[in-house]
Amino acid sequence: MKRWDDNRNDEKRFTQKLDSLKYNFGNCPVYFEEPCSPYATKFILSTGKGDNVSYHDLDPLQPIIPKDYNVFLPLKIVVHGYGGLNVDSATTNVTKAYQDVGYNVIIVDWEPLASLPCYVTAYLNTWHVGQCLGILSVNLLSYGITPSLTHVIGFSLGAHVAGFAGANIKNAVGFPFMRITGNSFLIR
Repeated sequence: MKRWDDNRNDEKRFTQKLDSLKYNFGNCPVYFEEPCSPYATKFILSTGKGDNVSYHDLDPLQPIIPKDYNVFLPLKIVVHGYGGLNVDSATTNVTKAYQDVGYNVIIVDWEPLASLPCYVTAYLNTWHVGQCLGILSVNLLSYGITPSLTHVIGFSLGAHVAGFAGANIKNAVGFPFMRITGNSFLIR
């Protein structure tokens, strides 16, 4: 006969399994995972200007901002769309333009979750990546990096990521990103 404590232990094991769910549909992964996986989503901070740009990987749960980060410069967060950075030249071009001006830029690389030909699962993963970006944004507050001074630019499905992140950050801290821009590649 099972005791009440045994049921609680079963429930705890079940909940722990739910904390990191990953499903595969062929070669196409769908993540329902907390905390954010560094395999699935990378946050790359670039600081500096022009040819003197340095890159730093950020952990969304415990980000460490480099000493050369200037809190008085705007922060641009650029999110690629379906297919990843290798397919999405617009994301690369916009990022380079912001770096040439000298802005702080965070590149959200979620290519393992947005890879070709997995459009449906990439769409489903936008929610997860938006959650991770929201978590990073909340954790940047301790460095004086506030969402109200942050511009998030999303391309294609990256626009959905930006929207989910915006909703999450507003729910978490009570105010939204300064601006969210969604761009599409569709040409008619």
